[in-house]
Order: sequence, then C-alpha cells, then structure tokens
Amino acid sequence: MKTLKYITRIDSNSTHCWWVRIQEVPKPTYIQKSFSDGQYGGKRKARLAAIEFRDKTLAKMPKQRQLHLHGKRRWGKGYCLMVRTRPNGVVDIGWIAHYWDTIKKKQRKKYFSVNKYGYRKAMQLAKQHREFMLTGEL
Repeated sequence: MKTLKYITRIDSNSTHCWWVRIQEVPKPTYIQKSFSDGQYGGKRKARLAAIEFRDKTLAKMPKQRQLHLHGKRRWGKGYCLMVRTRPNGVVDIGWIAHYWDTIKKKQRKKYFSVNKYGYRKAMQLAKQHREFMLTGEL
C-alpha cells in the first residue's frame, strides 16, 4: 500500500471522498483537490486518483517548498503566524507561541498581535515567551 501522506479521507453525511492538501512554503498557499467516490467509480479508484495527483504535484514542486502536513508530527520552531477572519469581517494576524505546560500536562499557547506590536516585534515576543516558558530564562 502506498503512503497517504498529504491525503485525508472524508466521510461525513453525504460527502465521501479523498482530499489531497499540500501547503507551499514560504507563501501560505495550499494546493488542494478532492476525489469523490461517486465521481471516480468507488473508494479504491478515488484513492488511486488522489495518490496519482499528489505524486504529480510533488514532482513539480522543489523539495524546499513542500510543507509537511499529514504524516509524522513535527513540532518545528514552536511559534507560527496565524491569520483568521472573525465573523464580523475583521482580520486578525499574529504570532502564536506553543509550549508544553509540565504542571498542567497539556499544550499551551499565547497569541501576540501583529496589529498591536508590529510583525517583527510580535514574532520576537512569541519566540521569547516560548523560550521563557520552556527554560525559565530568556
């Protein structure tokens, strides 16, 4: 069986498909496509079409532009840029610091707004906060 990295199965109500999603780096864009069981003549044929699409797409992309999404989990740097749109249409952009709280035994995160601090300062604060929470020193 071929690996299903970047491929997710969706079975929800009337939706039954394989979904391919590959993120490009450094720009936050996704190459994505769904492969419906009904359209491709069954679950197995849809999966094979999804694998073929994924392989062709990755072959066209340089390795450094592929971002790992589905497969082995990697923590990475521990901070990331987040963009979200609120229901009222306001766009929030900020850096989030992720860390493991050893006392409460769960993952924690803290948000630093780009609107409030500016892009570089918010990123620097996220890095510093994560370092402080992990080691206790800056």
